[in-house]
Amino acid sequence: MFPAIAFTGRFTADPLGQMTIPEETIHAGSGSQSGLNRWGDYTQMVVDPNGNNFWYVNQYQQTTGSFNWRTRICKHLIIPFLLNWFLLTQV
Repeated sequence: MFPAIAFTGRFTADPLGQMTIPEETIHAGSGSQSGLNRWGDYTQMVVDPNGNNFWYVNQYQQTTGSFNWRTRICKHLIIPFLLNWFLLTQV
């Protein structure tokens, strides 16, 4: 198993400290970083000005090695009244 990009969440009425929405994989990594002891410097999540989307950027390893990471950008559309509360679009 290699590092992957995933997310989870919770509804506002859910118990504090618990992520009640099942974890979903955005991108499964196919390699790991070697020779370096830093990871995650280029990760960010922001709310879109429209108030309905989150944009998420993260790095992943396509193959095992050093300085060969790739970037994944995705958009989460929050639809709270649906059981499947999000739509995930990878850019």
